[in-house]
Amino acid sequence: MTLCSILRRIHVFAAATALLAVLVLSAAPKTMAQMAPAADKPDTAPQGAAKLSDRVEKRIAELHEQLKITPAEETAWTGLASVMREDATKKMATYGKWSQEQSKMNALELMKAHAQLADENAQTMHKMLTAFEALYNVMSDDQKKNADEVFSYRMAKAKKMAGKMHRKMEEQMDGKMDGKMEKKSGE
Repeated sequence: MTLCSILRRIHVFAAATALLAVLVLSAAPKTMAQMAPAADKPDTAPQGAAKLSDRVEKRIAELHEQLKITPAEETAWTGLASVMREDATKKMATYGKWSQEQSKMNALELMKAHAQLADENAQTMHKMLTAFEALYNVMSDDQKKNADEVFSYRMAKAKKMAGKMHRKMEEQMDGKMDGKMEKKSGE
């Protein structure tokens, strides 16, 4: 196995892991006007960031509805929603920076960037776990059972989607790398 193929696999794994983290904490509809104060939403964001923000807000609203959050649970819920928003903002910045610099990186720098991304994903998952645990602990037994079902379903769906994305990204990376290798060998 070549260094190039190892780096490709690491890149795909990191992307699939990030997707899985976001999908795990997602789910069905409700307007975010009820969930978050307007101050949480950026006034001037690039279009890509605005689209991501909209998707995250939709996922937060869907999860709020599916988990049947009660007024007594709103404080704990707000903590989890805040972590989800922070994660999306951080990922957008990290991926934006990384995608601009990736073509200029050597193999060692790419490995370091992937390690940093994996560390950030792990830190975020721990923050989400802490926030979700606080919410889960104040839920009724029926809500906990519902949450167990919601997350079981979302995990299965995320795993399936991550596998598809992994294969698609790997095919794309293989195609790009094959093209670069052919170009270099033709020079």
